[in-house]
Amino acid sequence: MKVTEAEREALVELADLEMQIQKLTASKSKLQSSDPAEQANAEFLEVSEKLTESRAEQEDLQLEVSRISEDLELVEARMLRDQGLMQQSTNSQEITGLQHEVETLNKRKGELETDLLEKMEQQESLTAVIGQLAAQKHDLRDQLEVVEKTHDQELMDVTNQLNEFIARRNQLLETLSEETSEDYQRKATRGVPVGLLREGACTACHLNLTATDLSAIRSTDMDDLVHCPECQAILIR
Repeated sequence: MKVTEAEREALVELADLEMQIQKLTASKSKLQSSDPAEQANAEFLEVSEKLTESRAEQEDLQLEVSRISEDLELVEARMLRDQGLMQQSTNSQEITGLQHEVETLNKRKGELETDLLEKMEQQESLTAVIGQLAAQKHDLRDQLEVVEKTHDQELMDVTNQLNEFIARRNQLLETLSEETSEDYQRKATRGVPVGLLREGACTACHLNLTATDLSAIRSTDMDDLVHCPECQAILIR
């Protein structure tokens, strides 16, 4: 089979296109099967869960603070009442009983004040933690959006470039003779259809040819269409 110089030039470009198409196809497949946002999403979910738990804990603490504050108000009110009764009473036995109750209430008041202070300190620390988690969640959400957008953009860029190369390949195939085009497309179903002979190796299969094969190829006319003895791809010298 003979090829014209124009066909030879088209086949040279096709050889380069096929390599680019292979690389882009592999890149597209890798991008489609990968999920670069997986780690960022896992971190986002983990921080979201911690934030939810911390807010629930904050609500529980607030309930505790409210309960202790109410108990403290009741104790203080009871102390004021007892102190008023002591001032009004002339019964020593009653006064002694009231004094004992005031002492008990005063002790209870101290316990409640200590407990309230501890809860409020816990609230303060928890508020700081919630602020940090909320900021971290916001940052992770932004990172997640960037990762997803970057991945989508890369996939779109690879797909567009691949489509451009495939369209160019189809254009070049139309410039080949029917026989050469059929040979090309038949070989494309089995592997890389065309390769260049470079430094004694075929770029389609990347195998070094034997001295006998190279000699046989070099003995043919330059306009003869030859094939790689290893992979059967169209071989352009």
